Amino acid sequence: MVSGAGVSSDIGERVLGHVIPGVRGVYDRHAYLDEKRDALERLAGVVERVLSPPDASVVELRRAR
Repeated sequence: MVSGAGVSSDIGERVLGHVIPGVRGVYDRHAYLDEKRDALERLAGVVERVLSPPDASVVELRRAR
């Protein structure tokens, strides 16, 4: 779902609070606040579209007799 929302897996891991392994995890101390905010907004958009699809995409089906 993260990749489908246009969020890199690295940022997705950071949003979830996962520890980044290796040298990057030790020395990269940037907080990535803007990137995390963007990722959460994108994911919120995906959830919103799932819960409230646009009316144009909803087709009423006839009941079988």
